[in-house]
Amino acid sequence: SDYLYLFGQLTTSLGVDEATGETTTETEIDNLIVSWTLPSASAWNFSFGRFDAPIGFERDDEPLNLLPTNSFNFEMARPGKLTGLIARYAASGKLNLAGYVANGWNAALDNNRGKTVGLRAELFPADRVALGLNALYGPETDGSNAQQRTLLAADATLQPVPDLILGGEANYGRQLLGGGATGTWTGVAGTAFLRLSQSVGLSVRAETLRDKGVRVRGAVPKA
Repeated sequence: SDYLYLFGQLTTSLGVDEATGETTTETEIDNLIVSWTLPSASAWNFSFGRFDAPIGFERDDEPLNLLPTNSFNFEMARPGKLTGLIARYAASGKLNLAGYVANGWNAALDNNRGKTVGLRAELFPADRVALGLNALYGPETDGSNAQQRTLLAADATLQPVPDLILGGEANYGRQLLGGGATGTWTGVAGTAFLRLSQSVGLSVRAETLRDKGVRVRGAVPKA
């Protein structure tokens, strides 16, 4: 309807079972969103399901990015997907706010009894300029609510001229490791796209990621 919609995006891959030699299929839910906008207050929108984390410049789907690969910051410094509930509020033409509660970083099913909560503010100070500020907090360790993780992130998208797009993000993370120890990580990534002609473009990415004793989505390389 005008106020309620359902969006789903699934990826099915084929493989071969090494033990039996039989062909296997695996289906992954990329996005599955039920979205509702209040009829009497269209500035409010509520969505439930599995969705792209509203953080940073990059997205999980390759066609939405300017490069076919993701940065280390996307893979390791912040979540790419969340499963839960997100509420958005368009405060004005230059400010959007969002708050969400999710199972955890990239977790389809919750791996503990706690929840990850986050806030986002989107600013549009001028034409072709978008800025985002984010804060996340919650337990991300399997089976434990004790080791809380905090993430502060900022992102920006700029298009100073029609043929040039600039995007970047900065991440600062902190996690309790037990025994009074704390680990932190910081990362910055920037991408530039220049359209040289109607059918030719050039993309460049530069980034740094520095980890101090925390493993985020696997082993984090030390810069």
